[in-house]
Amino acid sequence: MICITVGRLPADYEDRLENMILSLPQGRAEMLKKRKNKTEYAVSVFSSAAVYGFAEKYTGKPTDAIITDYDKNGKPFFRDLPSLHFSLSHSFPYYAVSFSDNPTGTDIELTRDVSPKIAGRMFTENENRYFDGSAERFFEIWTKKEAYAKYTGKGIAEGFRSFDVLTQPISENLFFCRVEDAFLSVYSERKIRDEVIEIKYIS
Repeated sequence: MICITVGRLPADYEDRLENMILSLPQGRAEMLKKRKNKTEYAVSVFSSAAVYGFAEKYTGKPTDAIITDYDKNGKPFFRDLPSLHFSLSHSFPYYAVSFSDNPTGTDIELTRDVSPKIAGRMFTENENRYFDGSAERFFEIWTKKEAYAKYTGKGIAEGFRSFDVLTQPISENLFFCRVEDAFLSVYSERKIRDEVIEIKYIS
């Protein structure tokens, strides 16, 4: 099963930040406070609250007892919860977190103008043939690539032209949808047709 939390920061998010940060483990809260960009800080706080809130319900443990760590590539994981995997992403004012009993990766992107030059540099020939200049197809490919890269833990350093998200076997493991004016992709270690997907929206 994949459980996906998708949130959009409310209009009064600045007033709610203090209480949200208090709900996080102290170490995570202190790390987030170092971020200088205000909007990045805000979506990071809200997405982190979603991560720890889900883990608290899953385990019955208080958030301070749930420890996150990072592998050699910087991918976060729950140190004492090997059966629960997660991946998070944010693109102000949206954030998304996927949870699964298998490794996962997720990406959400706010719709904006796209550059064919980026597609030419980052997409494979097959992906570029599929890209028709529209924002929807651009972000379908882009979020799928980001989700897969987060699953592997290698990020953009893997080289986006080195893999094709529109062909098997990668394409079979990807879920994609539009959420208001954003696009979301999730990668699962299992084939998507074999997964039960639950999406929770928070606003």
